[in-house]
Amino acid sequence: MFFFHLAARVFFYDRLLRISFFLICKMKTEIISSFNNLNLLENAADAVRKGKVVAFPTETVYGLGCSIHSEEGMKEIFRLKGRDFSNPLSAHISSLSQVEDIAMENDERLDLLMKHFWPGPLAIIVKKKSNISDLMTSGMNTIGIRYPDDELAVKLIEAVGHPIAGTSANLSGGNSAVEAGKVIEQFNGRIPYIIDGGKSKFSKESTIISLVEKDAKLLRIGALDPILIIEKTGISLLGL
Repeated sequence: MFFFHLAARVFFYDRLLRISFFLICKMKTEIISSFNNLNLLENAADAVRKGKVVAFPTETVYGLGCSIHSEEGMKEIFRLKGRDFSNPLSAHISSLSQVEDIAMENDERLDLLMKHFWPGPLAIIVKKKSNISDLMTSGMNTIGIRYPDDELAVKLIEAVGHPIAGTSANLSGGNSAVEAGKVIEQFNGRIPYIIDGGKSKFSKESTIISLVEKDAKLLRIGALDPILIIEKTGISLLGL
């Protein structure tokens, strides 16, 4: 009986210590919205520059992002989501000029797509420059680029001063978050900042087109109708 009570007490105090450690170490998450002081956006940008991960809105779904120069931040995104390292991150930009720092070569098709559909719900896959981390692209020589049509997302990237490496703000295998509440449910206390931009305009993932090969290829139909892409640019799409 003595050993039973002793074991029970050890178990109780062990659980108490674990809970106390969690409460002490739990990160404070600041919620930034269009309804409060947007100067806090600079604080979020500073966190990104320092290798931290923040959540931000886009017109498609919410994203988790870190500096495109921070492999520690990228590792943290994979850890937070429970995401496999074989699943690459995308570059999120705030101006067309930033493409030159990411894409390997000029492509007339890329120019056409940027002209007609950026900013907007279109991700374009191109060959990457060697300065882009292999961790971000899962060892591939290609990278997806997004120019979000969302004021808060663009302001964040502008404040950071360079593109953000990002992916959808949800646990791996779960549904993408289209409002901040769902992001808060999953990542409150795990990241320093969540930027609340309200419900995503399209509430649907971006359309993805690859320009890596000679023929452009449609990889995913999302918020942008691929028929509109063909009509506006004259680019034929394999996979449609």
